[in-house]
Amino acid sequence: MEEPHVTSTDPAEIDLALRHARLTTDGESLELIYFLNALDAPQGSGGHGYVFAELAYRVHLWGFNVFVMPKHGGRTVNQLIGRHLEVLQYIRREFNDRIGLYGEGLGGYVAFYVALAHAPIVSLICQNAPAILTEPAYHQALLNDDGPWARSVRRRRVMLPLLRPLAAVAPRLGVPVSSYLS
Repeated sequence: MEEPHVTSTDPAEIDLALRHARLTTDGESLELIYFLNALDAPQGSGGHGYVFAELAYRVHLWGFNVFVMPKHGGRTVNQLIGRHLEVLQYIRREFNDRIGLYGEGLGGYVAFYVALAHAPIVSLICQNAPAILTEPAYHQALLNDDGPWARSVRRRRVMLPLLRPLAAVAPRLGVPVSSYLS
C-alpha cells in the first residue's frame, strides 16, 4: 500500500475509513479506493491512488462517497477516458447516479473529455488542467523550454512533428501520455 500524503489528518483515521474495490476495465484489473458514507450519498471522484487520500477523506467527512482512481500509468488520453467512463458506470450501478467528478492536472484534462462523452455525472471540477489545445497560448506554453518542464518540452519538440504525419497514416495508434509529458 502506498503511503497517503497527509498534512493534518491522522493517517490511521483515514486508513480506518478507506475501502477498496476491484474491477476490470479494458482487460486490466484495477483497484478503486473509496470512502463510503451511505449508498444514497452523493458521489465524488478525483486524484489517484493515495496522493489525494486526505482531500478525499475530508470531502467524505462532509457526507460524500468519494472514489479515487488509480495512477494514469502510461495510458493514452483515449484509454483514460474509456477507463473513467467504465468506472463511473460501475459507481452508478453499485451505489447511485448522483456523481460529481473532480480531476486535477492530466486527470482534469481527462475529466473534461469524460464530461463531453456524456458521462453519468451531475457536476465537474477541473483543476490545474491543460488549456484548450487550439489556443495559441497553449501551444506556446507547450513548447516553451525555459521553465521547469524543459525535459518534457524537448521530448514534445522531437515527437510532435513525427506524430502529426503518423496520426494521419495510423489514426488509432495509441501513444502513451508519459512519452510526451513528465
